[in-house]
Amino acid sequence: MRNGYRGVVRHILGLLLVGWGVFNLVEGVVDHHILGIHHVRAGDAELAYDLAFLALGAALLLGGLALAGGGPRESDRRAS
Repeated sequence: MRNGYRGVVRHILGLLLVGWGVFNLVEGVVDHHILGIHHVRAGDAELAYDLAFLALGAALLLGGLALAGGGPRESDRRAS
C-alpha cells in the first residue's frame, strides 16, 4: 500500500461528510424552518428534532472539514 493512500481516502471521506453536512443544513433550514414543508418528526417536540437535525448537519460538516484537512499535502506527494 502506498504511503499517500490513507491520506487520500481520509480526504475523500472528509469531503463526503462535508457534502452530507451541507445538504442537511440547507435542507433543514429551507424545508423545515423557512418553507415548513415537513419536519424530521411531527408532533409535540418537532422543533427539538429539527434543531437536532441541524446540529447533526453541523457536526458532519465540521468533522468532515477536520478529516479532509488531514489529507495529503503537496510537499507530502513530492516526497513519496
